[in-house]
Amino acid sequence: MIHARIRTFTQDLLDIAETVVDMLSRALTDPGYQTSEHISTFKRIEREITLKEIGLEERCLTFLAMEHPAAIDLRTMVSIMKTKDDLKRINDLTLHIIERLADLRSELFESFEFGKTGMLTIRMIERSMHAFISKELDYTSEVYTLDDQIHIRLHKVFRIATTLMKSTRIDSDQLLSALSISRHLGLITDHTSNIARTTHYLVTGEIIPRHPSFDNQLTASLDISTN
Repeated sequence: MIHARIRTFTQDLLDIAETVVDMLSRALTDPGYQTSEHISTFKRIEREITLKEIGLEERCLTFLAMEHPAAIDLRTMVSIMKTKDDLKRINDLTLHIIERLADLRSELFESFEFGKTGMLTIRMIERSMHAFISKELDYTSEVYTLDDQIHIRLHKVFRIATTLMKSTRIDSDQLLSALSISRHLGLITDHTSNIARTTHYLVTGEIIPRHPSFDNQLTASLDISTN
């Protein structure tokens, strides 16, 4: 019975992840897609995801209080709740990206290659969840590789955008929107890497220290470029 309940929680977590990925994918398909009507639709989906996350958390807490699982079962429950929290933050950040995309001109969206970066980010999320569900740690290596690739792309956006701000050729509000989108994508990769680390904990019981956050890495890279 305990294992059946845990499998149900895991499936519910996967359903949430699939909806989160779908929302991010739809958001980054075309910046011109972000009309006020579509943003309202995204906000409704975001609220639905939040309700699913709250429901999963409540059921997990009730299960822990009533069943008192031990050993690997307890570790699985902790991992499910940690991953749920990271998916929640990815969901929140996706909505912030959607709101910023509504203010960004399509030519800037293309020039900064947000579509390609977004697809890499989606692949990273999918790989992290595949690792979690399958408990195959080989997939976590791909997650970390994608993390590095995405950060390189986003750091480039920051360098270009901050340089362009020194001229009057491009509206600074447009560049600020681009910077905001870049930062939110970087934070999404942080939470996705957390899922990979949680998978390592789930499989081995070992806790992997977190790497410097995207914000810290960005600050360091900008300091180096200005010296």
